[in-house]
Amino acid sequence: MSIRQIELKCETITPLFMSGADGMTPELRAPSIKALIRYWWRAANADLNMGTLIDNEKNIFGGTGKRIKQNGDTQKNKEYGRSKVEIRVKHNISNYDISDSLYGNDIKYKIKQSEKGKRYKVPIKYEGICYLLYSTILPNKERKYIKADTNFSIVLTFNDRDKKDINEFLKGFIFLEYFGALGTRSRRGAGSFRVLSLNGDTEYIDNNIKDNIVMDEIDNNAEVIKRIKNITRNLKKPVNENYSVLKGSKILVFYPRDTWEDALEFTGSNFKKFRGKFYLYPNNDIYSPANFGLPIMHKKRDNKSTKMEAVNEKNYKQIKRRSSPLIFKVIKTGENIYFPVIIYLNGEFLPKGCVINNNINDETKYPNRNVVNDFLNTFNRNDYKEMTI
Repeated sequence: MSIRQIELKCETITPLFMSGADGMTPELRAPSIKALIRYWWRAANADLNMGTLIDNEKNIFGGTGKRIKQNGDTQKNKEYGRSKVEIRVKHNISNYDISDSLYGNDIKYKIKQSEKGKRYKVPIKYEGICYLLYSTILPNKERKYIKADTNFSIVLTFNDRDKKDINEFLKGFIFLEYFGALGTRSRRGAGSFRVLSLNGDTEYIDNNIKDNIVMDEIDNNAEVIKRIKNITRNLKKPVNENYSVLKGSKILVFYPRDTWEDALEFTGSNFKKFRGKFYLYPNNDIYSPANFGLPIMHKKRDNKSTKMEAVNEKNYKQIKRRSSPLIFKVIKTGENIYFPVIIYLNGEFLPKGCVINNNINDETKYPNRNVVNDFLNTFNRNDYKEMTI
């Protein structure tokens, strides 16, 4: 048995909002990245029953408790222990790589004044990006971030006997690269990244991962779809869809733009326009936007704020949070080649028997998948290539 190592040299594509212990200083954190790899590995292995899924996951990524046999019996004196793969982040992020706010660096703005005399910033351009990343540019709460085109490396260390486990780990990583992102607002376009090279003991890595993990020399969206088909070809039908799963998810890859700003603005501005129509008089529909994720806090209505959450109709158990099933991201394959991408994750939005409600009048409505599909249908079919995993 001997120690092996591979290094993934990476590059940020869009602004990355990830902080250290103080919650303010931008920092790439290995535990956070590992948790995301674990999430996407789980989303890709929904064909396993829950007991087997948990057992395999803890065996690869580490965990506490006793191992579980296929039949559900507990194996005595056999702990899961540490992860089979150690992850470390290498970077030389300088002050040049960090910006204090989207406003002023990536997005030009102007100052406006409210009727009450309060001054605030509004974008001159890229309103769609600001809509997607709104929580990072709230007045007096603007977030620092790691700029696009910043280089960093992820180093994975493993034992040579654990070839299967390192490949399972990298499957989660490649799904994170293609479908996910890092840090705050990762489902709304922030934190997209790509792998520039794979180095080290690569003889332990499956060819399908080595052939597809570096996304270069691609200049059309049909080729991006082909890559996605390659990395997802072995996914099997899920046994349950109680959480977001990859199999059955819908992927839209649009024609490329010259900058990440133009790529993210394209999808973000359409999303802003679509959601905005629900709040127009006389319909004032506050329930349909909730199908894009919970909770939602609406502005004061008759001196009251409306908070959209979910509740089980039978036992009134509250569900305070449900991540959006819709993911916006940018895939970069060359110097000036940025593909806008939308992923509609498969899986139940809410458990059976749950409804969306608000805290004003206790009115409820059932989740409606058609709302998300209606948004996707606002795009011209000639502008994108589509596939269902």
